Amino acid sequence: MTDRLLIVEGKPQRFGTQWLFDEHKYPFLPTIESPEQVSDRRKRYGLDPLRWPRSLAIPDAEQPWLSRPISEAVMRSPTSAELDAYDP
Repeated sequence: MTDRLLIVEGKPQRFGTQWLFDEHKYPFLPTIESPEQVSDRRKRYGLDPLRWPRSLAIPDAEQPWLSRPISEAVMRSPTSAELDAYDP
């Protein structure tokens, strides 16, 4: 819940728990505070390492990112339209 509220407030998330999808149904990671420390921060709170999101609304065959390394994730701030779609 912390990350969700931070994103809505226009601030970087702390744990990288929230992913958004762009208009092409491709996931991106909203900006994270201190990304080099996110793994340690997640571990302290009992969270698994950061990984790609798996959508239950999209068939696995249409989620090619699931087999890609997390280092290829795009981290950016959501656009106004993406943020509106995220929090209707």
